[in-house]
Amino acid sequence: KMKTGHLSFGAANAAAGSYTGLDGCTSCHDQTDAGTTSGFTFPHSQTAYGASNTTARSYLWMTRAGNAGLAGQVGMLTTNEKSMDGACLKCHRASNGTSGIGLDQ
Repeated sequence: KMKTGHLSFGAANAAAGSYTGLDGCTSCHDQTDAGTTSGFTFPHSQTAYGASNTTARSYLWMTRAGNAGLAGQVGMLTTNEKSMDGACLKCHRASNGTSGIGLDQ
């Protein structure tokens, strides 16, 4: 389903530089929160409510990371971090750290 111009469905395709598939809004807006029935904070409040998969509340309910692995995933602390590489690398760099944007593409 397309929303506000966002691509929201697609399979992972390493040849095209995508190491994580898209399966709806929460593929990118992926901060979780035990205080919501869906398990995700999106599209709810940015204030702390329940246990979360990040140490801080993120902007636009997104996380960033150095690669497609979940280790090191952190919340965004300012609106400027939405444009940081880690917002893209969490899908566009392989979790083994040897393939992806900036490495072999």
